[in-house]
Amino acid sequence: MRNSEIDRYRYLDEMWRHTDLTSPMCICGLRGSGKSTILRQFLESLREWHVPDEKILFMDMREADARDAREMHAMLKAGIREDGMFIILDNVDAVPEWDQAVNSIGAEWKHRIYFSGNRLTAVDMESKLSYRKSVLRVRPLSFEEYLGYNPRGSETHADWTMRRYLQSGGLPV
Repeated sequence: MRNSEIDRYRYLDEMWRHTDLTSPMCICGLRGSGKSTILRQFLESLREWHVPDEKILFMDMREADARDAREMHAMLKAGIREDGMFIILDNVDAVPEWDQAVNSIGAEWKHRIYFSGNRLTAVDMESKLSYRKSVLRVRPLSFEEYLGYNPRGSETHADWTMRRYLQSGGLPV
């Protein structure tokens, strides 16, 4: 079982409730806690709810060719078609001074912006973004959650179950 196979509904529900077009939502948490997975699951849920592709802009900044905030801003601006889009940015901290690009897009347009970073903490958020923001703190997958998604786990060998849990983004006891 991979983390991507586990829907973490409480986080997706919070993302759906975020309707403020003037404040971005930062998804932060420990490395391996499922931030990128949650962003991708949110993208899938937008498509399931028939949000047109023209209203969605998804970028993984590790895969983008932006070397700095100016290039990141230009890439985002090129993908924005109108106000009210869902802008989903993963690994923003792969771009130096990413906050300048997010700040400028947030100031110029009205969108639902969701983003995460591999090394991004809530403290980074408070200090780098110049306007109001929401923070969604993702917790690592608990062993109880894992067993809930994998009920056979409790019937198999304990070492194997624990190893699979740790591979799915869980933390050791």
